[in-house]
Amino acid sequence: MVNINLLPLRIRQERVTRLRNILVFGAAGILAGCLLWLYLSRLSVYNDIRKQIATVNLELDSPELKEKVKLVEEIEVLKKDVDSKKSVLDAIRIEQSAWLTFLDDLSRRLVEGVWVVSIKKGAAPPPNQATQTKTLPPKGAFVDLDCAALSQESARAFLKNLQQSPNFSSVILLTMNDAKQDTFTYYRFRMSCALKNTLYLD
Repeated sequence: MVNINLLPLRIRQERVTRLRNILVFGAAGILAGCLLWLYLSRLSVYNDIRKQIATVNLELDSPELKEKVKLVEEIEVLKKDVDSKKSVLDAIRIEQSAWLTFLDDLSRRLVEGVWVVSIKKGAAPPPNQATQTKTLPPKGAFVDLDCAALSQESARAFLKNLQQSPNFSSVILLTMNDAKQDTFTYYRFRMSCALKNTLYLD
């Protein structure tokens, strides 16, 4: 009978098992160390962010910042008020310029025997009278002219002069009637016209 000594084989198996356990526990320790380092680094970043947020909140609650914010809001209100007043002033300047142009051109287109009694802003002419013109201006101020003339011919000549003006459009004769003062006989007529491309305040 042959006896085989298994002791060296058993020792080798124990060494292999021990080495395997060392490697497993070593890898586990390294992994745990990495996870701990990652956690601590994240915790540090988190704490830094919390400190920054707390600092920002303190700055937002500071009286100096609140005063600056209030000042900015007041400036915005003032800016809106200035812009509003500027638009009104611009509209007034446009209107004044339009009226000066209107009066200058009107005086140059008067004919002998015609005079203007009154001028006032008017509305667009009624539809039955507006059809006498090709188109009504999309923008413009309608003006009513109350006039007098020594003859119908001079009134028509004045009407034609206004129709030929580059500053007027929709020139319409609204009414014409005989008038008499003492022994003096004349014609009283009313006209409507629009200033071209003029924007007016209400």
